[in-house]
Amino acid sequence: MTAASAPVDLTPGIAPVAKTADGEVVSLWTTLEFAFTITNVTLELFDTMLAATETTQNNSVAKFSLNGIHVNWKYQSDQFMALEILFKAFQTIDTHTWKTTKFQEIIPVADNDGDQLVLSYNQSAANSNVILVLNI
Repeated sequence: MTAASAPVDLTPGIAPVAKTADGEVVSLWTTLEFAFTITNVTLELFDTMLAATETTQNNSVAKFSLNGIHVNWKYQSDQFMALEILFKAFQTIDTHTWKTTKFQEIIPVADNDGDQLVLSYNQSAANSNVILVLNI
């Protein structure tokens, strides 16, 4: 089995050491790492028939809100990359005022303390294997 076709361990987390195809232990280190948090991102869609005398509130169609976004990204010396995006709350609301709807909250906010949406992405450069996990 050649080094290019050797199986790659894609278990979650980044180990401080790795083994080559010959079984030799190689030290690994983090070459770049960053994390940041965004409190709130909101997008509101409006009807195109907005008259100059009307308020925008009357022409709102839908509102999308992402709250508590936390991003972790790590790149390792062996070109392994890990990305994790956590969303505390994701909400979609139908804001039509000119008609009543039975389901105003299309996607309601989760009623627990955990994250509502988690996206994990791991990539190994050795074989360009990718793992993408979406937890809802």
